[in-house]
Amino acid sequence: MGFFDLFKMKKKGDEYKKKQQEAIDNHVDTNMDNLKVGGSIKMPMLFTPQLADFSERYMKISDHHNIKFKDKKPSRWGVLDSGDLFIKKNGFKVELIRQIQDIDSFMASMDEELIFALLELEEHEVTGLNGEEVINSDDKLIKVTENFSMLKTGDYLVQRDELFATSNMFDSGDFRYIEIKSMDSKNYIYIFIMNDGETLVFESEVRGKEDFDFV
Repeated sequence: MGFFDLFKMKKKGDEYKKKQQEAIDNHVDTNMDNLKVGGSIKMPMLFTPQLADFSERYMKISDHHNIKFKDKKPSRWGVLDSGDLFIKKNGFKVELIRQIQDIDSFMASMDEELIFALLELEEHEVTGLNGEEVINSDDKLIKVTENFSMLKTGDYLVQRDELFATSNMFDSGDFRYIEIKSMDSKNYIYIFIMNDGETLVFESEVRGKEDFDFV
């Protein structure tokens, strides 16, 4: 390895250390309950390949993504640094969430019949309640048929299916929100279907709260 290669590595290392120190010095007190913007979180050792780049890093909460539902408690995602990773409280545990970019590959890893049955609402699955349309879907189960990204093969259960959700993530108004959990509760899938048909998919890994340092 030449001198200039060593110099570049040293410079990159110095820049990383500087950013880490700035995150520590300029922190705002935060915890899992408030996820205050400006607060920093030290990540644990992360062995999942899709999360490995974030392992043992100090990451700053730069924003909140609030997902709101009609007459139900909203969900809050903390945006970590550049927005490639999100954090969410899940009971006494923590979810690390990332967006799936390759939707086609994601769909190819699913049981096609079950996933399309979930996504394509039939007329009788949308009913009126107190003057509002709500989803009362027959489809509560999907299957991951081959490992994909953080998702392992197996059965996943639909936890929530909301016809009208809104979020400050988007300017597109209402969207359909689907929340799906693995049988062992270690992974979640979130599907957002916009009014124009655009579909966003997120995956998550659930970890113990004690793994994280809120500083």
